[in-house]
Amino acid sequence: MKRKEQAVTQPQINGRVSNTAKEKAYALAFGMINTALEKGCPLQAITIEESILTDRLSSTLNAKKEKKTPCSTLNRALKEWANQLKSGESLFDEKMSALRPSLYAWWDERNELLHGIVKSPCGEGPTIPAEDFLERAEKAAREGLDLARKVVRWTQKQVRLARQANLLRE
Repeated sequence: MKRKEQAVTQPQINGRVSNTAKEKAYALAFGMINTALEKGCPLQAITIEESILTDRLSSTLNAKKEKKTPCSTLNRALKEWANQLKSGESLFDEKMSALRPSLYAWWDERNELLHGIVKSPCGEGPTIPAEDFLERAEKAAREGLDLARKVVRWTQKQVRLARQANLLRE
């Protein structure tokens, strides 16, 4: 197949691929994260960050598949990434792969926080003491924001490179 036959058809504005709705959604999401952090609501920020990370990873994981199977959770996206690495079909470069350990660590902390606010074994205190919870949640939310920004920037760069290589129809 020729490159143009493999290219993905996208909506166009002024000869350029347009994804205005997605751009607006991301602007809203990042705005909501910042507002949540300003108002002391780190769990809200973490939840939106997970949505961004899942969306961007899922999009990349499906970029060259004929049958798209979006990942509905970050866990599924991370597992699919691991499967692609094992099969040698991963589209992620070294820069993005260097983020994998941080993504896994953040995801583990996200799970601890979202499920651990009051969780405790029978007859014991909470898994995360109340006095530590907000500090940990705030830290995780800020780390998630940093990861989300890095992953979004990386995917934006990949789209630019694909355009330059004429892999996306303009």
